[in-house]
Amino acid sequence: MPISRRRLFSCAAAACGIAVSPKLFAADEVAAPKDNPKRPRQSLSLVKRFVEAGHRNLDTVKEMLEKDPQLLNASWDWGKGDWETALEGASHMGRQDIVDYLIGRGARANSLSYAMLGKAEVVIAQIDANPATARLRGPHGIGLLFHAAIGGSIPLAEKIADHLGAEREGQCDAALHGAVRFGNAKMLEWLIGNGAQNLDTPNVFDRTPLDEAERRGIPEMVALLERNGATRSK
Repeated sequence: MPISRRRLFSCAAAACGIAVSPKLFAADEVAAPKDNPKRPRQSLSLVKRFVEAGHRNLDTVKEMLEKDPQLLNASWDWGKGDWETALEGASHMGRQDIVDYLIGRGARANSLSYAMLGKAEVVIAQIDANPATARLRGPHGIGLLFHAAIGGSIPLAEKIADHLGAEREGQCDAALHGAVRFGNAKMLEWLIGNGAQNLDTPNVFDRTPLDEAERRGIPEMVALLERNGATRSK
């Protein structure tokens, strides 16, 4: 359990036989935030537009950020605490160009964005430091394994899957779409052989992985999915 600075100091003082007054910690109290005219809040409509642009439009992201640099780490709540930044949107959409630009501008990169970029060594180190990282879910509940499927690193996918426990099957099923969307045939094959059970898992458009492989014209993936019993949506 993390030890607060106050508790740590108190324990050290007690060990030395020093009596510590509670008043000593008064400066640690956090003042209630107040509106400050010198620090105006962001327009919610502007934040939403920026986060939406982060999913698909690098030019708009650049234009908006040049006009208002404070949008960089702004988050939009899609409902029920589903907060998302432009960087997170770009990450699960596989927009490496947008992710690279935002990180270059100082956006707060995380395990999700690094997994999508294929930076396996970074994310593996994070999992080694904190195994719960493997179960990290980003906006809309999209898992770290999905981001790794986009990035295409099988060693990273293995590392994540080994720490998923009961979540392994469901996350492998969902990650099928990440592999198909970005043409990672080796990743698709790995997912099928290492945890995916429902090869007809629908995406947000109610299309199966086989539907998407055909739409994107990837015969290798179509053949792989059909060999393993995948079907088209009804």
